[in-house]
Parts: sequence; structure tokens; C-alpha cells
Amino acid sequence: MAIQIQQKRFDRQLQGIENWKKAKELGLSHSNGWGTLHWETGTGKTFAACTIANKMLERNNAYSFIVVVPGEELEKQWKNEIKSFVKEEHHNNFRVLTVHKIIQSCANGKRFLCNLLIADELHEYYTEDRLNLFNSTYVVTNWCLGLTATYEDNENRHKNIQKILPVVDRIDTEEALREGYVSKYIEYNVAIPFTDEEKSNYVVLSNIIAKNLGKFGKNKPLELVSKILSGDSKTGKTGKEIAYAYAYYNGWRKDLNITKPEELSIHEQWSPFKIIGYAKTVMDNVRERKDLIYKAINKIHYAKEVVLKFDTLKTICFSQSTQFADYLATVINQHYNSNKEQIDNKVCVVYHSKLNTIIYLDEKGKEKKKGKTVLKREAIQAIKSGKARVISTASSLDRGFDVKDISLAITTSGTQNPTQYSQRRGRAIRVEENKDIVLIVNLYLQGTIEESWLRKRQAKSNNVIYWVNKVQDINYTPKRNDTFNLEEI
Repeated sequence: MAIQIQQKRFDRQLQGIENWKKAKELGLSHSNGWGTLHWETGTGKTFAACTIANKMLERNNAYSFIVVVPGEELEKQWKNEIKSFVKEEHHNNFRVLTVHKIIQSCANGKRFLCNLLIADELHEYYTEDRLNLFNSTYVVTNWCLGLTATYEDNENRHKNIQKILPVVDRIDTEEALREGYVSKYIEYNVAIPFTDEEKSNYVVLSNIIAKNLGKFGKNKPLELVSKILSGDSKTGKTGKEIAYAYAYYNGWRKDLNITKPEELSIHEQWSPFKIIGYAKTVMDNVRERKDLIYKAINKIHYAKEVVLKFDTLKTICFSQSTQFADYLATVINQHYNSNKEQIDNKVCVVYHSKLNTIIYLDEKGKEKKKGKTVLKREAIQAIKSGKARVISTASSLDRGFDVKDISLAITTSGTQNPTQYSQRRGRAIRVEENKDIVLIVNLYLQGTIEESWLRKRQAKSNNVIYWVNKVQDINYTPKRNDTFNLEEI
């Protein structure tokens, strides 16, 4: 059955590749070889891109390729994938670059040349400066291939790319699940209570936000706040200019006679500096409220409870805070009486961008150090090999993390962005032979803005989602993996 599914998926990938090659003839794009494969995570976008490159190299071994990625982790992964899927003699035909490196290199008018530009995670390039990747400002290319699992954007920014790289083939979640390209999954949303102190702080912060946000009207007030503090890239106006314009809109002017009570009232309430102050107050308290939500103490307890309840499943825990990721790993490891000095023997490893250097003694008593890069690499190796069963991360592994036998994904906090939701889900639903139905657990603080975020990011999901109040209410019985022995860790 697994071989049949692999063959079916390969045939489906070839169909998508053919659509890209003949995009103009099929009425899908302005040119053949220009378009986007909008495929669910885990359906083989990277493999398809390498297949296209290999077929091109069969015709002309001098063809060159640039792969642009959002960050360094995907840069490393792509280099490994090229080694796996492309003949060694052609490795030098490829350059894998982060979008930041390309933009930085082109600051003085430099341009990159290639025959095929592969834009991985295309949805990351919808901003004005990044769209220059596709109009010969940064890269001059004959053909261009976009890859993404989330083409549409909440803010409709994808409309900026539609004329350049339209979708030429689509594998949505429903098709991927139906055809077995990805693992089936069951999903639970578990309500978490604040502590009394946290709840009190949340109410205070929410009231301050509401009071000050009310100064900015009802039409996208938070967007206006952001523009006042950071400026508007579309119009080129500075934040100060926008603040002055909004002040004038509310009746303020430079020549107000503040000896008159009514004009003094306008000045005290609507001067540009007052408006900037309101905006700063909003954003400061929004950040503080997010921090409160992301680090709610009961999330640690509930996440640990899920990990212990399903103690045979290889697990990834997502959060929005590196401090939370560290603390969760500590709590899980302490439960299993993990020796802090034995940094290579942990049930739960940590992976994020702010890992601290570890100093330890080797077998001979000599002091050794392990920096962030080594620790991140060892964490990935540990979870892949089964030496660790759980990996705790913030947002670093939202994309590009490929461990096919992950069977449990716990999201302790997230944004309202459906893209993040899709990417995190994709870390767990990749197909592996004999893999059970995947369990996805989302923790949220009931009755808070976080519940609204969760509903928004799940709004387009066709999968059945169960809302429960306790971890005990999760009705899922995994098949025990006889090859996994906790005592060996």
C-alpha cells in the first residue's frame, strides 16, 4: 500500500510539473515555466523542484539555479535536499540563498543571473521590496517556480504576486488527506485557565488597550496605530506625518487658542504628540498582554500532561516564547529525573534561536563548551534518531523541519495567522510507513483574545476539531511503538 501511495503521489507531482512547464499553453500563466505549485505541506514541493532541475540538466548541464529561502534553517535543509536528489556533478549548478542575502548583495545595483529561480515559501515574499526578486531588479532568470502551502494571504497581499507567479497547480489539504499524500490527523483544542493573578493582569491590560485604541476609530484602528509608530511604506509618509494628519482630522491645528476651554480640550486630547502617546500605550500593552498569554503558567502544566499521557509518541511542542520553550523542556526532563549535567541524555530537547552556550566537564574532567549552532544540530539529531522523544521550540521550526515519525504536535500558543497554523500542522502530518493517525493538540486561554486567534487560524480547516476542557477528554489511543524504550534514553 505504501508503494502504491508513493507512486500515486509521484504521478500527481509529475502532473503539477507538466502544468508548470506548459502554463501558458494551458492558460494558467503569462509564460511557460512561470508559476506556483500551491501544495499542502508534505506533498513533495522540494522533490518536485529538484525533479524539474534534473530534467533541465539532462538537456543542458550548464543550466544554473538559484533557490531563495526565508531563513538560514531552510538554507541548510535545501543544501541537504540537493545533495539527496541531484547528482553530485551538478551540485555546483545550484546556489541556495536567503532573501536577506540577495537583497543585501543587490544594494549597490548588483544582480544575480540564473536559468531557473526557485522561490521556496513564496508567501514570505509578498512585501514590496521582496517582490523585486521577480521583476529582474535582484535576479534575472529565464524561468521561475514558486513553492508554497499557503498562497493566499490574510491581508490579500498575494494579489501582488498573482500576475507574476499565479498558481498553476493546487494540492489542497482535502486532496492530500484523501489520497494519502499526508497522514490523517485528529485535532483537539484544550481550554486553559489563567491563574487568578494572570487573569487580573489580563483584564487591566485589556482595559488599557481598549481605552487607548478607541481613540483611533472603528476602521482598522490597530493598523493606524502601527502606521503612526512606524510610517506607511505604501505612501512613504512618516509616522509623525500620519499623526499630524490624524490630529487635523480630529479638529486640532497649530494655531489653537488654548485660552479658550473648548480649544484647550482639543489640544489636550488630539495634539499629534498625544496621538503618538496613545499609539505607544496601545502597542506597549499589546506586547505585554501577548507575553502574558504566551507564558501562562498553566500551559506548562497542561503541555506536560499531554506529553505524559501520550508517552509513546514522538512529539513537537510549539510556543511563541523561547523562555517558555526552555522552561517546558526543563519541567518535562525533571519529571523523568533527567540529570542536568548529562546534556546528551534528555527526554525533551530544545531548539530555538536564543539557546545559551553550555559549559560542562568531559569524561576527563576537562571544561568544554557547546554553542548555539552545535546545540541546535544535536537537538535535531536527537529527535530524528529517537534519542529524545520530545522537541520544544518557539517558532524556529514552524517551517523546514522534516521528521516524518512525529506523531504528536502540541501548540501552546500561536498567532491568528492561518499560514503559521498550516505550517505547524505540516511538521506532524508528513507520511511515514506504519505511522498512526497524528494527534494535534492546541492549548488556548478560554475567554481571551487567544481563543479568537485560534478560531481565526482554524477558520478554513475542513478537518473535525474537538473543543474540550481537560486533557483527560482527549479521546485518542495510539498504537504503542515497541521499538521505543524510555529506559534507554
